[in-house]
Amino acid sequence: MYQLFDSSHDYSRFPFGKRLSMGKELSEHSLTLCQREDAYSRAEYYDAMAHFFHEIGNNEVAVELVKMAVTLVKGLPVPDEVKQPLLAQLLKTLAEYKCHEAVRAEL
Repeated sequence: MYQLFDSSHDYSRFPFGKRLSMGKELSEHSLTLCQREDAYSRAEYYDAMAHFFHEIGNNEVAVELVKMAVTLVKGLPVPDEVKQPLLAQLLKTLAEYKCHEAVRAEL
């Protein structure tokens, strides 16, 4: 997903419609398959899928996916020095997406 939608890549030669179509299909399969994974892996999937939904303008779904990832990471049975950086990154992303959502609502 990051390879398809990360803003640090140049996609000028790859039409947005094709990336969108690939992203939708990939997100559907990933969200279905990730249910079989452990909590850490699901959190990673949710974060990646949230990035996709944010990029295509569906912030509502992006925010919900990041919230689910935060919940999963909070419940991980790992030391705080491992958990806290993950939570910090997810909470930063969540704040970013919520900000975009608020700005969009004002327009």
